Amino acid sequence: MKHFFIFLFIVLLCCSLEGTESGYVVIRLFEPTQELLDYVLEQDYEIIAYGEKEYLDILVGEHLLSEFKRLGLEPQILFTESEMRENLVYRTRETPGYRSYDDLLGELIEIATDYPDIASLYSLGNSRGREYFLAGNNNYANYDHQIWGLKVTLAPGMDADKPAVYYNGAHHAREPISVEVVMHILWHLLDNYNTDPEITYLVDNTEIWFVPMLNPDGHKIVFDQINTSWRKNIRDNYNTGTISTGDGVDLNRNYSHQWQLSTLPTSATYSGPYALSEPESTALKVLWQQRPFVAGISYHSYGQLVLFPPGYTSGLISPDAQAQAALALAIAQSIPRITGSGTYTAQHSWQLYPATGTCEDDSYCLQGIFAHTLELATVFIPPPEQVPQICTDNLEAALILLRRVHHSTLTGIVRDAVTQDPVEAQIYINGIDNTGVYRVPYRSSATYGRYYRLLVPGDYTVQFSAPGYYPSPTVAFTINSTAQTFLDYDLAPLSTPVITSITIEEDMVFLQWEPMEYVTGYKVYTAQTPDAEEWELVDHTTGTEWQGRFGNEPARFFRIIAEY
Repeated sequence: MKHFFIFLFIVLLCCSLEGTESGYVVIRLFEPTQELLDYVLEQDYEIIAYGEKEYLDILVGEHLLSEFKRLGLEPQILFTESEMRENLVYRTRETPGYRSYDDLLGELIEIATDYPDIASLYSLGNSRGREYFLAGNNNYANYDHQIWGLKVTLAPGMDADKPAVYYNGAHHAREPISVEVVMHILWHLLDNYNTDPEITYLVDNTEIWFVPMLNPDGHKIVFDQINTSWRKNIRDNYNTGTISTGDGVDLNRNYSHQWQLSTLPTSATYSGPYALSEPESTALKVLWQQRPFVAGISYHSYGQLVLFPPGYTSGLISPDAQAQAALALAIAQSIPRITGSGTYTAQHSWQLYPATGTCEDDSYCLQGIFAHTLELATVFIPPPEQVPQICTDNLEAALILLRRVHHSTLTGIVRDAVTQDPVEAQIYINGIDNTGVYRVPYRSSATYGRYYRLLVPGDYTVQFSAPGYYPSPTVAFTINSTAQTFLDYDLAPLSTPVITSITIEEDMVFLQWEPMEYVTGYKVYTAQTPDAEEWELVDHTTGTEWQGRFGNEPARFFRIIAEY
């Protein structure tokens, strides 16, 4: 009997993928109290947007509207499942709408073929559905998808010393407008290359990555109108061997920084069994680690917001908050709202609602990337007639991000003073890097020695340091709003010459050592024990010998350090 009930449960899950979705609505509750928020969380309703003491947007079944009225609330219906179905129109050359995965892939292949001098297409990894299909499960044959990244820059087949930016879409399946905006930005660069001097400069001197559809499996579920409220990927949470209600992981809760386990796989924001458990989120994370990304935008819907990290709990302020806020504000003020007047709103991510394991928190806190979440439009799937306008309205914002790495930025190359090889050094700016919540220290590239620091105009000081090298002195510099500030630095390696002769006569010691190339001088240190924490500097010489007195000390130890 026990086995019968388990089988029945699985059958119900498999059969209800489409049925439970029918009749969903997104409602707004005004002036939410803490009691209401606790109730919503207890019922595991999906929170879409939240303004403290102002409004609470949630997704619920239409049949639950009476429950909120029973509680004395008057929910405002923002949009319904049937409206989203009506809006999900297939895009053609003649009519606006939305791309399928197959259309997108064909288009990306065509771009890489037609623009080989500035575009290369890469598979960043497999979707969850493709992994299941390759393992022999034919139930996932229609989800044989890959994660595609298009690299746009001059000579895209070669790695070069350029700053990188990214634009990605479709973390969440029900947000296909994000795919359209990413593709619109891509086509603008392609169409204007070699005709618009600014676009040509930006493409030639920046490595620009487009990842239009991070969640192709979930996108297909929505696009095929199996379930237009689907948010997650299609991880088989209940081991049924097919796609069932409750399956999937929210990719934007699956990244490693501040990841937290959600105990309910059925939740729309289920974070997965462990951080980076999903191939889709892992693919993007690996890309960040491989290339020198400086800034990026992840597109979502909805809310008409520009969010910047960190956002894993309320009240967070990052070390780079001033520069982050200035960039987010510039981006937001360039985007007109699709309805009404005014522009998008820039704010800390946690001001929408705190969330853990997000793409932008991981990107900024663990990679140092100036990452943004851009919430498009006023519904998950805007009407097709709004798609061209939303894309056009968001173009300037994308260009602001792209331009940003070429001004108000400190950059340079850190090298070994002797070999001139690049050095992976820490770039420490006092007054910034010793403030705010944790963010990984900025470092120069091990490949090129190049570093980037986005700052607001003003006067600063920086120090360079790396294991095995003398730390640099504090170096002053100025940031202006129109160009990059260049500051190269050669770090002197720590090295000890070989002592060739030691002579002791009464209280005198005579030292000689081998000369070293590139050395400008030597420092002589002394201490009473060889493992002393502090050594006393007793002399400085440009030669290769030194003499001095012991004084009254019973014993002394000496250390010679070369200077470059």
